[in-house]
Amino acid sequence: MKSQLLLLVIIFLLGFFLRFIDVPNDPPGLYIDEASIGYNAYTILTTGKDQYGIPHPLWFQSFGDYKMPVYIYLVAGTMAIFGKTEFAVRLPSVIAGTLTIPVLYLFLQELLSLETDKILQKKLRYLPLLTSFFLAISTWHLQFSRGGFEVTVGTLFYLLGCYLFIFYKKNRRIKSIIFCLLSFLIALYTYDIFRVLSLLALLFIAWEERVYKNKRALYIIIPVILISLPLILFSFTSQGSHRFFATSAFSNFGIKDIFFQIFFSPLQYINNYLSFFSLDFLFSFGDGIGRHQVQSFGELYHWQLPFFLAGIYFLLRQRKSILKYATFLLFFTTPLAGAVAVPSPHALRSLPLVIPCVIFVSLGILFLLQKIKKNKYKVATIVVISLFAIFEFLLYIQFYYVNYPQNNVLDWGSGYKQLVSTVGQMKKKYKYIVIDSTLQFAPIYFQFYDSSIPFTVVSPSWNESNSWKKDSVLYIRPYFGRVPHDLLENIYLPVTYPTIFAQLLEINK
Repeated sequence: MKSQLLLLVIIFLLGFFLRFIDVPNDPPGLYIDEASIGYNAYTILTTGKDQYGIPHPLWFQSFGDYKMPVYIYLVAGTMAIFGKTEFAVRLPSVIAGTLTIPVLYLFLQELLSLETDKILQKKLRYLPLLTSFFLAISTWHLQFSRGGFEVTVGTLFYLLGCYLFIFYKKNRRIKSIIFCLLSFLIALYTYDIFRVLSLLALLFIAWEERVYKNKRALYIIIPVILISLPLILFSFTSQGSHRFFATSAFSNFGIKDIFFQIFFSPLQYINNYLSFFSLDFLFSFGDGIGRHQVQSFGELYHWQLPFFLAGIYFLLRQRKSILKYATFLLFFTTPLAGAVAVPSPHALRSLPLVIPCVIFVSLGILFLLQKIKKNKYKVATIVVISLFAIFEFLLYIQFYYVNYPQNNVLDWGSGYKQLVSTVGQMKKKYKYIVIDSTLQFAPIYFQFYDSSIPFTVVSPSWNESNSWKKDSVLYIRPYFGRVPHDLLENIYLPVTYPTIFAQLLEINK
C-alpha cells in the first residue's frame, strides 16, 4: 500500500508538471472566451460587478450568451494573488485537472472495495494506479487542463460527486452524501453539459436511495432543489437557452414540416450521440478543432486502441460487478448532453468521457497480462507496451510544446496581446483610437490587457468624422493583402514565417 501511495504521488507530480509547465505561453495566447472570463473575473474582483455593471451575478453575459459562474469566481480568486494575467486565468483549470488524478484513484479504489468477487478485486488491484497514470498523460485531459476551460473544473466536481456517492454507499455517513450532492451542484453551475449530467446524477441518487420513502430525506432534498432551482428556471429563459439554440442540431425544429420533425430529428440526435464513440474521433482525428487537440492526434493515443477494445470486452464478461455498471454508466451518459449540439463529436463537450475511456484501456492491459502465464513473457509484454507508449507520448510532447504554438496561433487569439501592447505605447500620441469591426474580438482583448486605452469600434466602410479632421487618429484594421500609404506599423503573428495579423494606420499626422 505504501508503494502504491508513493507511485500515486509521483503520478500526481507528473500530472501537475505536464499541466503547469509554461502554461501562460502555451497554448499560444488567450482565446476569446478566456479573455472574457479573465476580464469579468477582474471586474468582479475590483468592483464586485461584471463588465456590464451587474453586481455579483450568477450568469455572466458574453458574446450573446451567458457563462456559468464557478470558473469566473475561481479566476477572481487567482487574480487576487497573481494579478490580471494569462497564468491567473488558466490556473484553476491546471489545479482542477491535476486534482482529478487522485480523485479518479480514490473513485476506483472505492468501486473495487465494493466488489463481491474477491478474485476480481485481487486481479484489478493495480487498476486505480494505472488508470490515474493514463489520465495524467492523457492528450485529451492535458489539452483542456492547460487552457481556461470551465469543463475541466466541472469534470473534477462531477467525478468527486461520483466518488463521494460510492463512499457513502460504503459507510452510510450523512456527511458523505451532503458533500456528494454539493459536488454535483457545483458542477451544475460550472459548464453547460453539467446542467444535464449533474441533474441526471442527482435524480439517479434520489431513485437509488428511494428518497420518496424517507421523510427525513426532505431535509436534504429541499436545499438541493432550492440551490438548483435558479439554474433550472434560468435555462427556460431566452438568455439561458440562447447557447442551446445557437449550437443546437435542432435549431430548425418547428420550421420544417411535421414529417421531418417526427422522423429525422431523433435520427439526427442518435447519429450525433453515436459519433462520440467513433474510433476515428477517439484515436485518429479528434473533432478537428485546433483549440481542442494537437494535429495528428486523437483524444486517446493510437497504441491504446487494442487495449480499449479489450477492456470493454473484459467488463462485458463480468456478470455482477459494480465497476462494470459504474464505468458503462459514465461511458453512455456523458455524450447525452453534447449530442444535442453541433458539431458532433465535440471534445470539449465530452471531456468527462475520458474517465471511462482510460478505465477501459487500463482494464485491457491488465486483462492481457493475466492471460500470459509465464513471468518472462509478462515482462516482455510490459516492455513492448512501454516502448510504444513512451514513443507516442514523447512524440506528443514534441508536437505540443514545439509545433503547436507555431501552427495554432490563430486558434488562440495570438497577436491580440502584441497589438494591445503596441497601441498602449502609442496611445498618448493620438486623440482617437479606432478599431475596424472586422477585428471583431479586439474590444475584449483591449479590456483584458489594457482597459485604460480608449477606443471606438467602426465598420469596415468607416470614413473619418468631419469633427476629427484636425485631430490625430490611430486606425487599427486587419491585413487586407495590401500596404496602404498611411501605414504606421504591422503587427505580426509570433510564428516562424512572418504573417501580418493587423495594421496600424496613422491618419492626420
